[in-house]
Amino acid sequence: MSVDYASGLSEYENKGVCGLPEEFDSPDKLTEKVRVLAELLSTAKHVVVHTGAGISTAAGIPDFRGPRGVWTLEKQGKKVEATTRFEDATPTLTHKALVRLVERGVVKCIVSQNVDGLHLKSGLPRYIHGNPSNLDTIGIVSVSVLASCLVGNCTFLGEENVTRCQF
Repeated sequence: MSVDYASGLSEYENKGVCGLPEEFDSPDKLTEKVRVLAELLSTAKHVVVHTGAGISTAAGIPDFRGPRGVWTLEKQGKKVEATTRFEDATPTLTHKALVRLVERGVVKCIVSQNVDGLHLKSGLPRYIHGNPSNLDTIGIVSVSVLASCLVGNCTFLGEENVTRCQF
């Protein structure tokens, strides 16, 4: 579960801004944003989606910095009472929608920071998982990179300073 995962992370002071309130758009504003997104997707040549912990909160897995996030509660001296284990969690509507976009060829690649396994459970055939210090591949993705974290800026360096992915 994410709480166990989070407890195993190295201690460090800067965990970013924690506890910001969630924002919800009005139905009209949401409709307009979806229209703009659909237009952008329909004209894009290569769409890559990057996901993080927020994609799995609807599955009962807490994020880290949200109002009820692991690190937010930690800063408040509270413990997260997780109700869902990774192995028991089911993919959210967002996970399923991303699978459909991949199947239709709209999305070419998913890059995720998540360790909950819900992308694979949702039926996604492959995705890239990693961070600047450790890039792993899951599924049939073959990636050749050298990760280098520069102060204030994270960069992947590979052949000719370009990250290369072959599918």
